[in-house]
Amino acid sequence: MEQFKHYLNKLSHIMELFVALIVLCAIIVSIFHLYQPFIEYVFHAENSEYFIEFLTRIFNIVIGIEFLRMLCTTDVNTVLEVIIFVLARHLIVYELSAIDSLLTVIGIVIIFLVKKYYNQKEVES
Repeated sequence: MEQFKHYLNKLSHIMELFVALIVLCAIIVSIFHLYQPFIEYVFHAENSEYFIEFLTRIFNIVIGIEFLRMLCTTDVNTVLEVIIFVLARHLIVYELSAIDSLLTVIGIVIIFLVKKYYNQKEVES
């Protein structure tokens, strides 16, 4: 039974690496596709919609990179960073009500506090 668990653990690790490779390919393709939104933004810099579209794509790539890191290194800090980037994208890109913005900021603060607490406990150990 222990040998079977060990085999499953190795298999799941290989599958995670395979998914990480697919995510890496998607990130690279997404980076190459940034060219067009960037050019549109440059030629329409006075229109904030183009900038928001460009920021949305940038945030998606950054979140993809953080997700890739999370797949490669299963660390609490990496997971918290992914969540912070998702919340930051939500706060910056989307038009939110005051309550939604406040809740998002509170969520980010809570994550930073958890991260600080976790890192302090790790140093003490």
